[in-house]
Amino acid sequence: MASIADKIQHLSIYHLFMYKEGVFWVAYEQSAYFMARYKGYKPTKKYYKIIKNSAVSVGFPNADKLVNELLINNYISEVHKTDTSIEILLQEPINKIAFEDWKEKLSENVSSQSNSKESIEALVKAFPLAQKTPMEAFLFLKEIQELI
Repeated sequence: MASIADKIQHLSIYHLFMYKEGVFWVAYEQSAYFMARYKGYKPTKKYYKIIKNSAVSVGFPNADKLVNELLINNYISEVHKTDTSIEILLQEPINKIAFEDWKEKLSENVSSQSNSKESIEALVKAFPLAQKTPMEAFLFLKEIQELI
């Protein structure tokens, strides 16, 4: 499993990375910026003692649907998938200056926004229950309880 230090690294301004964490997918730093701008996902800015710095992340339930949408809209030139990660090479670069400005303006622990009733309802509605195992459904319910 990749550490937070590994997850926040990006090879270039053309790369997006997503990591499977429980039943959700999570994107960090410039990948989180792209996802927040593209899909409107709520960012979380958190300080990590191990890296002695803050990192921004966004979580979402269905990476395959998102990747297909990006492919259809011609945002992607390459995709590399494993069971626990997805690497995307974009057609256009991410604006590094805009990302840094966006990150700077976010306050620590914006996660309280992602615990709103509407965002939790959206997570529940988006969860593909019929396609999940009982254990995945249990873990999803556990994560929702932690959010509440």
